[in-house]
Amino acid sequence: MPLPGYYTSVAKLTNKLGEPLYEWKWAVKMTTGNQEQDIFMRKTPPENVFPSLGWDIPTYQEFIQNFKDLKSSK
Repeated sequence: MPLPGYYTSVAKLTNKLGEPLYEWKWAVKMTTGNQEQDIFMRKTPPENVFPSLGWDIPTYQEFIQNFKDLKSSK
């Protein structure tokens, strides 16, 4: 994630009925190392921050096409 802040992830391992067997949770803090820059980035709309860092937010159709391309490359 290019935006500074705290992020929490959850992963679950389930059986074929969808009942959880194991669950992992973890949290990380992302920062640029510069508090002023972190504050500036959080105040800037994401659609302006992501492109300036070389990231792109795909549309739904682009996401589906990328997913299909990954699936067909196997």
